Amino acid sequence: MSFNFPLAFFSMLIGSIVLIFGLILKKKPTKIGRVNGFRNKHSMKNQEQWDFSQKVFAKNLIKFSWIPFVTSVLGFFVNEQNTPWGLWGVMTSFLVCMASASFKTRNRINSEFDKRESN
Repeated sequence: MSFNFPLAFFSMLIGSIVLIFGLILKKKPTKIGRVNGFRNKHSMKNQEQWDFSQKVFAKNLIKFSWIPFVTSVLGFFVNEQNTPWGLWGVMTSFLVCMASASFKTRNRINSEFDKRESN
């Protein structure tokens, strides 16, 4: 069993990027934008929902950034011939991380603002 350094490094790099992006988003964008931040029809409805969604998404990114870090352990178990499969695992972990953060954020926005609208 050999250590696959490129695969482990790539996993740690992706996890670090997600973590840094979450920390950057904590300093919320000041106004609703089409380029940066968590964007969907509910988050872009008004400034209050935009600010709330950016804070929640940043927290969720930080919370789920461990998923790509854990896949760096794959580097210990993936030999050189199976590197493409390992890279698929790394990319899948990134997609799971982003999908989890997005899903949790969207549910939180819906529950928070649906409650307010019904009152």
